[in-house]
Amino acid sequence: MKGTMWTILLVAALGGCSDTDHPAASQKQASAQSGVATAFELQAGAAIAARCMDCHGAEGVSTTPNIPHLAGQHRQYLANMARSYKTGQRDSPAMHAVMSGMTKEEINAVAAYYAAQAKAPLASGAKEVSHPVALTPTLVKELDKCDRCHGKKGFGDASRFPILAGQHEEYLRGALHAYKSQFLRESSMMHAMTDLLDQRTAQQLAAYYAAQRTGTRVGGSGSTDSPTGD
Repeated sequence: MKGTMWTILLVAALGGCSDTDHPAASQKQASAQSGVATAFELQAGAAIAARCMDCHGAEGVSTTPNIPHLAGQHRQYLANMARSYKTGQRDSPAMHAVMSGMTKEEINAVAAYYAAQAKAPLASGAKEVSHPVALTPTLVKELDKCDRCHGKKGFGDASRFPILAGQHEEYLRGALHAYKSQFLRESSMMHAMTDLLDQRTAQQLAAYYAAQRTGTRVGGSGSTDSPTGD
């Protein structure tokens, strides 16, 4: 995405100044060191994200079941996935076309923007799923495996792994199928995790995570848990 607002802002801000003299450069350096988005990054990221609205919705809340919500997702995960589409590690002609023209700064900026958006629906969870989720022994066993990276109920703290809670059920089902079939997505870890996963359990996992939200305990009995993933 050459010529985005990031480039415009960067040229306008840095013209005639050294990196050490201009506050924009200092903000970028501080953001890179701390992981906290600056106002400069968020403004640039918002301009880039405006071009993503048709698929990922306003402010990263997707209305299309097979396209993921981005709002409230981990910044590092979003940036890593963007780079995966850019390099072809994740195979999607549409996403590759978008990402192939983006610079490292633009990817970081748009990732920071989406991560900073309201945590709905990724922290509030979906209100409904296609069918009730019964915590069978098989499902509980699979959830225990997923907990290692994605945290309890899908609210993972590890920034390199995605938040699953509140994500579209259809998108999650598709992602599990892609990893199991090793089609479009490369991940030795996820290939191993899904290798023996049957279709029914995959559907249950997707429905379970789609239904999770703050204030609910595993099994939906209710509690005041916070989404820490501990």
